[in-house]
Amino acid sequence: LAEISAARDAYVAGGIRERMSKYHRDPDNAFFGWNDAWLDDGFEAWNVAGVIGGWSVPCLAVQGVADQYGTLAQTREGERRSPAPVEVLIVEGARHAPHLESPDAVLPAIAGFCARLLAAEGASRCSRESIPVAGT
Repeated sequence: LAEISAARDAYVAGGIRERMSKYHRDPDNAFFGWNDAWLDDGFEAWNVAGVIGGWSVPCLAVQGVADQYGTLAQTREGERRSPAPVEVLIVEGARHAPHLESPDAVLPAIAGFCARLLAAEGASRCSRESIPVAGT
């Protein structure tokens, strides 16, 4: 929370908004939507652990080792609690944006994850009797 508070000060001081505008149509809304939620008095008591048990789709969790806004404990919590498959990619030397900081590690992991999902979906569809087969 200290880092998130410091991020607000840095955003207001300038520079971050300009960098975010490359990725967000409305950088103020993107930043303050995230920042205000985390700094709200009622948010500190909230914990994602209670909803992880409801995950029903596979997840690829990507986190930088040096993420200044999150911890590896969050990633491990999802891995432990999810009833759906969870793959984890921990990116050495990356902070909060490993997809931008280490694309050579992250992009192949995403592509592989998606390929495995598509292959599993294809196998699942082919094994269902309710799907008509051409020529039958």
